[in-house]
Amino acid sequence: YITTHATFDNLLTRLAKPLGDEVAVTLNYGSNESCNGGGDPNEAGGWVAYAKQLGYNVSLWTVGNENYGSWEYDLHAKKNDPQTYATAFRTGYYPAVKAANSQAKLGIVGDFDQTHVSAWNDVVFRQAKPFDFIEIHYYPQYLNDSDSFLLGPAIAQFSHQLGGLHNEMSTDGVPKTVPIYLGEFN
Repeated sequence: YITTHATFDNLLTRLAKPLGDEVAVTLNYGSNESCNGGGDPNEAGGWVAYAKQLGYNVSLWTVGNENYGSWEYDLHAKKNDPQTYATAFRTGYYPAVKAANSQAKLGIVGDFDQTHVSAWNDVVFRQAKPFDFIEIHYYPQYLNDSDSFLLGPAIAQFSHQLGGLHNEMSTDGVPKTVPIYLGEFN
């Protein structure tokens, strides 16, 4: 169920614009409009063109959300696969979005979980190029939230993991000038 007034236009005109906010949008990667296959880069390009036409202040566009995880809806033939994602980004999403608005900033999804070697990042960082930024999500706690932890040790942990991500980027040939966007944080 979606409320009648919960629209893209209302978000941008009634909330973001009056507040002077910039908006980051996640473009659908997991499914197409008919829900019988993976996301459609042309649909993504359409959203970017629409936002540009209406002068909406969308500063960042990311293809998908945590696509490395099995919890994410994915109707591609190979689900949650970094090669499939990188190819779709490079050959479909990037050209479609840049054709719709050459100034649009288009980002990839990076895996920030440093508890394992990220095969996702190795493939995506090397094969999705070019991209304008990397979006990460940081959840140092899952079941119990502690403000003292999140505002204390979690900051040092985040800094350490960010260093690890920079090392991965360097190893995979991603320039240090490519921004990292923290899209979610608990």
